[in-house]
Amino acid sequence: MVRGSLTILRDTGGDFTAAVDSCVVNDTTATTWPHGAAPAPGAGFWYLVRAERGTGPLTYDAPGGGQVGSRDAEIDASPNACP
Repeated sequence: MVRGSLTILRDTGGDFTAAVDSCVVNDTTATTWPHGAAPAPGAGFWYLVRAERGTGPLTYDAPGGGQVGSRDAEIDASPNACP
């Protein structure tokens, strides 16, 4: 699960590479996870969860239309992405 800044996501026109600020958890079987600190007043976080199979991780991308670009590629390019 990755987390990022809604402000940066909005200001960059939806660039997940710039907006990811942390890998919250990686390689867990937990179905819930504490999210940590609250955002500053006037700010907000977004979260994306990616499931994994025995063959590796699935996708952050949304099925259907409306998504611009690939979340997978942009998140993977972030230095704050999960390994």
